[in-house]
Amino acid sequence: MTFYYDEKTGQIVKEVIFMNGKKEQIRMNANKVAFRDKVIYMCGYPLFYPLSRQDWKFNKDFREWEYECDQSDLFCPAWIRLKNQPENSSLGEGVSVYIDNNEIHYRSIMGILFIPWSQYNSIGQEDNWKSIEDSPEFKEIYWNKLSELYDIAYNKSNLKNKPYVDEIEKFLNKNKMEKEASILSIGAGTGLVEEELAKRGFNNITLVDQSEKMLEAARKKELLKCCRFICERAEDYSPEEKFDIILAFKTFCWVETKDILRLCHNNLKGTGYFITEDEVDYYFKRNQHMKQMSRILSQEVNSEFFKETGKELYIYQLLEI
Repeated sequence: MTFYYDEKTGQIVKEVIFMNGKKEQIRMNANKVAFRDKVIYMCGYPLFYPLSRQDWKFNKDFREWEYECDQSDLFCPAWIRLKNQPENSSLGEGVSVYIDNNEIHYRSIMGILFIPWSQYNSIGQEDNWKSIEDSPEFKEIYWNKLSELYDIAYNKSNLKNKPYVDEIEKFLNKNKMEKEASILSIGAGTGLVEEELAKRGFNNITLVDQSEKMLEAARKKELLKCCRFICERAEDYSPEEKFDIILAFKTFCWVETKDILRLCHNNLKGTGYFITEDEVDYYFKRNQHMKQMSRILSQEVNSEFFKETGKELYIYQLLEI
């Protein structure tokens, strides 16, 4: 795949080889973005490459969008923010950035921030992709920016936590779990789920997140003043105590399944529960630890909750070994 910027049309011109072997030139409206002393070109792209040209849809007004981007000394911005993205945009879930000889794909987090996902070098090899999303130097910068915007974006979205926590409270009451139950939240972020739990009287909560800035936002919430906050990566976190409840909300895409498994196995009480809204089986099947996880945890899916809300809630309990 090769590309160049057409000054006359303001477009990136890219030659793509489709799965059926057909070659075709694709033109994409591009924004010129100032990044330190360079110019980068930013285009919309569908998240996954389609099989036919007809499936490619790009917003004609992309060049009119306002933007801001990280200006750190990395080889590309650690985040890009599109300020006035139309609600019904056809851009898909990300943007492509062209800088020097590289094409970098960015994916969306809740539609408020785009972070680097993968990098392609157009020189030398036809298939020279590599993932950069988990690079520590990128992570620290984009998590710090996300902490400023997360609560605002979440409150504007339909990703509300109240229905989940209502159902969790109902389940815990049914199973006679006390309000003083110890709760560990993995990847707690700014504490949105934990705040809903605190409203219901659950305040013995330990919030763990790898971003100090995210936890700073959580600490400012009045209802979470009594909670514990631990800034540490899940893979490095090894508490001595056991918990009545372990939560993992919006966590599986950031934390390895094996690390969540380890915490459940080592730190969940025999009578406790592991609760998540993620489609856990999807992550198990993609992970080499699937069999180990399935031996340890049994699943209870609340089908009535799904029928009522269209949302999924998964509750697991340790199996006797």
